[in-house]
Amino acid sequence: MRFVMRWGTVMLTALGALLVGPIASRAVLRAQGAGRVSVRGTAVDAATTQSLGNVTVEFVGGGRTFSSRSDATGAFALLNVPPGRYFVTAMRVGYLPFRDSVTLGATVGQVRIELTPVTQSLLGIEVKANVTAVYGGIGSASRNRNSQGERELFAVPGAIVEVLGSGKRTVTDSLGRFFLELPKPGTYLMHASAPGLQDDIYAVVVPNKKAVEASRLLEPTDAPEPIGRQTLLREMDRRLGWRSMTSALVTGEELRAIGGQLSDALPRTKGATLRGLRIGATTCVFVDGVPKPGYSIDGVRPESVAAVELYGPNGDPTNSVASAWPKGAPCGDELRNNAPIGDPRAIARYAVIWTVP
Repeated sequence: MRFVMRWGTVMLTALGALLVGPIASRAVLRAQGAGRVSVRGTAVDAATTQSLGNVTVEFVGGGRTFSSRSDATGAFALLNVPPGRYFVTAMRVGYLPFRDSVTLGATVGQVRIELTPVTQSLLGIEVKANVTAVYGGIGSASRNRNSQGERELFAVPGAIVEVLGSGKRTVTDSLGRFFLELPKPGTYLMHASAPGLQDDIYAVVVPNKKAVEASRLLEPTDAPEPIGRQTLLREMDRRLGWRSMTSALVTGEELRAIGGQLSDALPRTKGATLRGLRIGATTCVFVDGVPKPGYSIDGVRPESVAAVELYGPNGDPTNSVASAWPKGAPCGDELRNNAPIGDPRAIARYAVIWTVP
């Protein structure tokens, strides 16, 4: 065994009592005027000021809840929020409670949420040797809120966690923990699921000989699983495992860092550049595995993207995306043709967009 997991009661504290006790975090909010606003900001570790991904931020007020989840850069956004007074909460595995309130007006400056870690050793896992892996905890939140809009958090034992395309899959232990060693570094899509909770697909970038924390909070749901969801997941798992050099997997974080619409940002990502891929009028678009004939890739906001699969000529040896596209159906945005004359890059035949829950 090349790593030591020391969770004990620490993990129970991190997941089960995240919103209990005194305020241990701080938000910096600026607002004035009247009218709907878009709230944007960052979540950071209060001790180190490092960006924090997977922080669930909620604004609760007027009988409505607006929520967002920070990406790997710590960035989050809540769009088109009406003015008024809101309770603000933030939830993140391994961190002490955050709660605050704010009155929103017409404009809001940059929001900064600072979370205090429960322990110095995040999630109680201490990696003792170089290892390429993902680890963390799976948690969820109660449906009910207290008078300040807060929800109690708890660990999710028995959740299924898989790294798609790698053949790696596990089940969380009694404290909601998991650890998966990977055969090589790279960009991966993870899938976490449990009964009664909304499953989640999210991207992680794993460097060589480094264990990356990949915890997730899954939301309760009464909705039945969409028909064919498991088939789509199994196809994606196989596709990612067999994809060729004329394909790319792009994270939502990379797209948002570049900025602009998806059609402009995607060709500028590292993966698309290395594989010589660009977006064209003939690119067929899928959203969450479902084909969207005639749909523009710019119909999805970058804030909503978890990851995008791009496939050029012969990029998908499994032929799963090609066979799923309705025969004779139109592809993409017929008005889009933004490639410079003589651009040698191949047009991506398929773009499979996976969105955040």
